[in-house]
Amino acid sequence: MFQRGFLKRWNPAAPTYGRYWIDVPGCDERKRRVVSLGVCQSRTIARRKLREHIEREGINTKEYFNHNAQPAMTFGEQAEVGLHTWQRDAENP
Repeated sequence: MFQRGFLKRWNPAAPTYGRYWIDVPGCDERKRRVVSLGVCQSRTIARRKLREHIEREGINTKEYFNHNAQPAMTFGEQAEVGLHTWQRDAENP
């Protein structure tokens, strides 16, 4: 959680934002998301709101992980491509 302007002390009247990383299918790297949490009286409340947002979006569920963490290509498929490339290079030196 953070408040704009990199305040050293928590300002209970300032808007609060939360950051987290998300896996995106077909992307090699994770994407960083920033969400507005509204005005939060303390860091603890802001942390709770961010946790609730992540749960509501279903980002930490097993189903989400299994859907996004699957490789785009299985090991067997990758081996097949490698063999074809090796054979092609061996035939055409």
